[in-house]
Amino acid sequence: MKRSILLAIVLVLIVSSSAIQLDDIKLEAIQKHHDNEFLVLTVNLHTYQEDNQEAKFDLLAKTIATYDIDVVLMQEAAQRKDTPYVIGDTIRSDNMVYILQQKLLNNYSLSYDFAWDWSHYGFTNYEEGVGILSKAPLKYVKSEYVSSSTSVNNIQARKIIYGQIDLNGIGKINVASAHLSWRLSETSEEQNNQIKNLQIAMNTLAVVRGGISIIGGDFNGNPTDDPPWNEGYVKMTQDGFTDTLLTAHPDANDKPRNSTYDTVKGDFPGRIDYIYMKANESYHVDASEIIFTPDTLGTISDHYAVATKFRFGEKLPDVTSSTSSSTSLSTSSTTNTSTTSTSTASSSNTSEMSSSQEMSSLSTTKSTPYFVEFALAVPLLMGWRRKVHLR
Repeated sequence: MKRSILLAIVLVLIVSSSAIQLDDIKLEAIQKHHDNEFLVLTVNLHTYQEDNQEAKFDLLAKTIATYDIDVVLMQEAAQRKDTPYVIGDTIRSDNMVYILQQKLLNNYSLSYDFAWDWSHYGFTNYEEGVGILSKAPLKYVKSEYVSSSTSVNNIQARKIIYGQIDLNGIGKINVASAHLSWRLSETSEEQNNQIKNLQIAMNTLAVVRGGISIIGGDFNGNPTDDPPWNEGYVKMTQDGFTDTLLTAHPDANDKPRNSTYDTVKGDFPGRIDYIYMKANESYHVDASEIIFTPDTLGTISDHYAVATKFRFGEKLPDVTSSTSSSTSLSTSSTTNTSTTSTSTASSSNTSEMSSSQEMSSLSTTKSTPYFVEFALAVPLLMGWRRKVHLR
């Protein structure tokens, strides 16, 4: 009897030791050690469908604080449609991005900007959207539909949210959170068109404002699927966006599919969550890992998260339009009364957000509208895409 108990204890210790080792390897890889390193996390938050949601908020906030994550890109970031507003007429008290921002501020004394907008109703009662948390102030934030549908009652209506941060010693970085539709059929072009619109938005921002571009999100496409089901992934990578996890793990797209790299399980397992970066010689992917798995930190969603650590070897290029200017477009956690201005999906195909220290101030000032800025940038973009449709 005693021998059996002792054997069981030894086995548990062996298994526990193995799990901790795997955990340590992944987390050590993404740990920042130098000033020129930049850490990005993308995670689908699953719209309040998780058990023990508060504990999962706490785990995510603790991880952001512990690993000094610079930017968090979130999808299925939601709020109930009937809870009271706490910021303007947009951010409700249970907004998932707002809750994380407040936890970072109140529990860790960390001030993060955030931006958020919603695209459709999810799980009937939730305003479901995309968001960004950033250590550096967010500027030029916009959200816009990339889908053909703009109805809040259509789950295929999809928005992106994006903006720019300026890092001392590194330069300007454009960041975007995207949650795209899955491919509907062999002949459907909806997912491909959403990717085109996403690329137009980010390439235009880069031309007008300068900087390099990072896109994270749930793309609902698996690179190891057969054509045409993998077309979305192929389009992203062929059009100059680097799959950072593949850079760090060259076997991630091997066939048959290696389940080690799945970001979703269940009936349709695969790797559908990504961090992409526009190819640029100024940066290197130091590490990219799938975290918040059963073996690494624990799960917080039905999706696993992707964390990528970038290292910048030199200051990023600064190519900007001298005629354009804009206010900062985000929320700031420096006070509990800071605001964000976001518009509902039903009011416009494109919305802009501005930050203010006063709850009553929800206006955006722009001396040059984006459509004018884009017109200035068209000659530079003609080589990238012949026809452009401004949504």
